[in-house]
Amino acid sequence: MKKVYWKLLTVVFVCVGLLMVVVPYTAKIMGITKKTIYGDRADGYVEDGEVKSSSYTWMKVAYNYEGTKEAVSFIYFDTRDIPKDAQIEEVKLKIYVYSINPKAYLCTVFFWQDSEWEYPHKPYTKEDAKRENYDKPVAYGLYTKYHSEGWHEYLLPQTAVNKGGWTKFAIFPVPTYKEEVVFLTADSTYRPQLIVTYSTPDYYTLTVRTTPARCKVSVGGQTKISDEYGKATFRLEEGTYKVTVSKEGYKTKTVTVSLYEDKTIYVKLEKITKEYKLTIYTDPPNCWVKVTNKETWTANSGNEGKCEFILPEDSYTVTVSKEGYESKTHSFYLDSDKEFTYRLTPTIKRYTLRVYVDPIGATVEVGGQTKTVPSTGYVDFDLEEGSYVVTVYKDGYSTVTKEIELKEDTEIHITLTPERPEVAITHYMSIIGAGFLLLAIPCGVKGWLV
Repeated sequence: MKKVYWKLLTVVFVCVGLLMVVVPYTAKIMGITKKTIYGDRADGYVEDGEVKSSSYTWMKVAYNYEGTKEAVSFIYFDTRDIPKDAQIEEVKLKIYVYSINPKAYLCTVFFWQDSEWEYPHKPYTKEDAKRENYDKPVAYGLYTKYHSEGWHEYLLPQTAVNKGGWTKFAIFPVPTYKEEVVFLTADSTYRPQLIVTYSTPDYYTLTVRTTPARCKVSVGGQTKISDEYGKATFRLEEGTYKVTVSKEGYKTKTVTVSLYEDKTIYVKLEKITKEYKLTIYTDPPNCWVKVTNKETWTANSGNEGKCEFILPEDSYTVTVSKEGYESKTHSFYLDSDKEFTYRLTPTIKRYTLRVYVDPIGATVEVGGQTKTVPSTGYVDFDLEEGSYVVTVYKDGYSTVTKEIELKEDTEIHITLTPERPEVAITHYMSIIGAGFLLLAIPCGVKGWLV
């Protein structure tokens, strides 16, 4: 075989191979779908207000003139599987005309629709034959005397398709002539056809990861709340979008993303720092005030017993202190301007009073406490700072009382003096008195008698 033939054969094989590879994906590459939808068997007609069975294989359109019965027909197409975002490129309606009576050079019918897709109902009712229930005709058909029966095709506007729902038509006659047009229904072998050519955009997955979780995410007209892991997923067409992420207590953030493939973006929100005034009053004045959380702020309440802080919203602990007073601590959450008053209690100082007593066994009373001196020769008292009277006593000894000012740990020594018995003193005094009386006798005799 000559080289030229081999070259030609190579070119043929390459072309055929490319064609076989490309053709199956042409629709996908081009994004174009051509779909033929056959009429639903619910079609039929209403004649002079009477609902005819939809099981008939024919339906009529006629105008009531010179004895002809008025008739309106209805056809239905299930277009629910055409995506709502589909871009309709072309819409054609094919319907088979069985007959036209009488034969006319020109015969016209109108295809009407309701933009709300309520009329005609499915199944149809006699109310569906009223022209006022429809907006306007979307197409009209012309039939001639020589080309009447057979398939007729009409080009419809793109809006004639109810994407994601039922596409419905009511066929009305022109109120001019005595005409009757007979169409074949979906029960016949010539089923009405709606040929829809449309394209659908490419879709990609956009995953938005938010910090914190449970954020409101808005993109491309869709709004979702990110889950507990901070994840929100969107299915979007190829294009450029603004992604807005928000949450109460955080600054809203908007980012721009170009979507031409599946993509994940991360959005971290900054917490809004609200500041509030904290006012502290102290009694007594001139106290030290310390406010802490992760940081520490300090101030003196001064002679007015007042200090103020401007702090971000958060949890805080306040400690108020002053020498000679018991400190106070208080924890709270600052989410508005707040005032607190702290009244401190003077500190009660306690000291040890040790009382040495001679003899042992004596009783010591001080500050409402009573103790007996043991063999160690002393007793201890735990007393608050202040003035006290110490009383020590024991049978057979003189009682001793002593005042003290307790400002520190203190020791005192007390010795009791034994008491003389009262009977012994009287006896001695009686003897001495008798002696004096005896001495007085000779003196008196000598002085007064001699």
